[in-house]
Amino acid sequence: MLNEDPTNKVVLFSFFKKNLRLIQEATRGLTDSVLFMGGMGAHERDLAKERFQTDDRVRLFLSSDAGGYGVDLPQANYLISYDLPWSAGKLDQRDARIIRLSSTHPHVTITSFVMKGSIEERQYEMLQQKRAINQAFIDKKYDSQGKFDLSLGTLSEFLSNTEV
Repeated sequence: MLNEDPTNKVVLFSFFKKNLRLIQEATRGLTDSVLFMGGMGAHERDLAKERFQTDDRVRLFLSSDAGGYGVDLPQANYLISYDLPWSAGKLDQRDARIIRLSSTHPHVTITSFVMKGSIEERQYEMLQQKRAINQAFIDKKYDSQGKFDLSLGTLSEFLSNTEV
């Protein structure tokens, strides 16, 4: 991603701070990067965000879920979830960091690393099902009491829209 275009910028999320540090060390020499994690002071996090947003040499933003809320990074056109959160809301918040109206990129790419045949694969499937339920709620496909119309048709529609 970084080699294909010198203007590409990547946001990478991991739940584990140690992973972020290891990735930063492994990418040293490839590009400059910044860390954004819990345990850092507000000033230190603000500096990391500002460097990523304004310094063309800083092309990798390594973040724990501390960066999943209230951090706008429209300069990035790639987002990687190195590991998955257990909450569909947290995954949506991660993705929303680069899906911004202020983005200058014609499109963005979002990738989640999932090991085939592992618990992560089932976790990813569950997150997609939760997202479909959330979308049904947002699209108001429920009655005045907040109940979904569970029929063979709505169940079939739900299941057909949750493919991985």
